[in-house]
Amino acid sequence: MFIDARWASKVSFFGKENFNGVQIKYLSDGEYGNDVIPKFKLNSEILYFTENYSPSFYEFNDKLSAHKFVSSQIEIKFDSKISLELYVNDSEINGEGKIAFLEIFQRSGSCHLYNLKSKGSVKTIDADIYIHKREINISAKSVNGKVKLAGKRNNKDPDLKIYSLNGDIIHK
Repeated sequence: MFIDARWASKVSFFGKENFNGVQIKYLSDGEYGNDVIPKFKLNSEILYFTENYSPSFYEFNDKLSAHKFVSSQIEIKFDSKISLELYVNDSEINGEGKIAFLEIFQRSGSCHLYNLKSKGSVKTIDADIYIHKREINISAKSVNGKVKLAGKRNNKDPDLKIYSLNGDIIHK
């Protein structure tokens, strides 16, 4: 599953065992909130989800239009055998559960991963990353942020590779 949530202020995802399929709840807000719609596309075995302006959207051409915003909240539940590739800008991410493979690309905000059972990677520019599970084997690097790992870690074959340019990485 591929999610491009460029306007999302909050994204929550849950990988569930014994859950059949995918469930997505979408809520948009802001001055352009009614003009934004989710777009779904299914190619082969990949579900693509993106946020777009509705076809009837007419872009305002006034001085204040640059200050109007769109914000959305997305909640995703899916079968644990499904992989997730998530792209967000300025967002709070909350994720948990078992996921076949996870890739997160985030510009800023925060990323909280609870009781995660997954292989994959998390890459951010300015977002802080919090891993709330001691048992997961991670490798972590932040160029300009702090890295605090819980206990001794084996970085030879990490389940989750975490990289941030400026964000802190905290493993609790």
